[in-house]
Amino acid sequence: MRIIISTILCCGLAFSTSLFSQTIDVKSIEDQVYNFNNKLNFKASQELLLSQLHNNKLTAHDRYHVYRLLSYTHKRLFDYTSVFHYLDKAYKEIKSSDHDGKYLAEINAQRALAHFDIHEYPEADTLLLGLEANSFKHLNNELIAKLQMQRAYLQFLDKDYLKAEATYDLAIANIKGVSMCDLPMALVKKMQLYEEMGDRSRALENYHKALHYADSCGILKYAIYAKEELRNIYKRNKEFAAMGQLQDEIDKLDTIYRKNERLAEVNLMKENLETSLQEKKIKAKNRQILYIIAASVLLGILCLGAFYAFWQQKNKRKRLEGEFLNMKSSLQQYADEHYHQPSNEFRNIRLDLLNQRQQEVLELIAKGLSNKEIAEKLFISENTVKYHIKNIYLLLEVKDRKEFLVRLKNK
Repeated sequence: MRIIISTILCCGLAFSTSLFSQTIDVKSIEDQVYNFNNKLNFKASQELLLSQLHNNKLTAHDRYHVYRLLSYTHKRLFDYTSVFHYLDKAYKEIKSSDHDGKYLAEINAQRALAHFDIHEYPEADTLLLGLEANSFKHLNNELIAKLQMQRAYLQFLDKDYLKAEATYDLAIANIKGVSMCDLPMALVKKMQLYEEMGDRSRALENYHKALHYADSCGILKYAIYAKEELRNIYKRNKEFAAMGQLQDEIDKLDTIYRKNERLAEVNLMKENLETSLQEKKIKAKNRQILYIIAASVLLGILCLGAFYAFWQQKNKRKRLEGEFLNMKSSLQQYADEHYHQPSNEFRNIRLDLLNQRQQEVLELIAKGLSNKEIAEKLFISENTVKYHIKNIYLLLEVKDRKEFLVRLKNK
């Protein structure tokens, strides 16, 4: 019985563990989202992240990261209403946690960058000042670099070009420690700075560096970003011939970009189909596991029921045997108590009226044997024993075994 119960508990524990013990691998999901977004598969990113929120075993820490990545994805779509919405939801998940200082710093950094993108510079600067006051505590090099580029651009707007250049250099140093593929962001900003400083050669130098990293990393949007900035430089300086030639290059790249975007949609449909088939397989496997668990539980219940019935039957048999022994003992005691009490009514009864078989039965009754025991002793059926006892009662004129034992002992 213990084996059955242990088996059921182990199966149930294994099943529940397989379903619920795992939370999300944040690093793996973050890498997938990054790759999806770089390939313009924004829907794939959203579906991946939103599907995670259906897991009711997610911790607040996990949900925080899902909402953070959703805000990142919508930022790539220029949907800043959703960016702020998901950042707010991320903050609600961790505002009462032990590490809310770290998370709040990350959220405020993302908010500052979002305000900066939509040219809400006062709001961006307020958040940035708070983060700078804490020396960018809790932030990684990637976020620090983006915030430093934001500060450098604000210094550029204030025409503090030397400070802006130094701050851009700090940002580039931090980016190199994270990902060389993000260098075009800072290099394009330095193009703008050097052009404003009247240093066309250094502007073009940064332009070519930006193109190099964009091409080597296969990030088409950075190549377009660099070319658009150079086009704007030509436009401001009324270099229309160069601007027109560069516009043709931008148009070609933009066509490729849009083509890749459409291809990404086709790939997404294929991925969704494969995901749907995989989900069906997982659901079928889960149903099979549930059937096995249900069968195991049912088998356990049946075994418990059988054991309980056996236990009840055994107890009943013991109880009946005990009652029989008590009755036998009481009859014997009663007979012994009346053994020396003479009875005028039965003194002259002749036991020789009984035949040999009846006398054998009589002798065994006197010894206190039951009908079944007498049958086994004489190798006859129990019904035959009852027949002999009935005749003995008639011959001796007694009505039951109790009275019979008393009369017999008195004789």
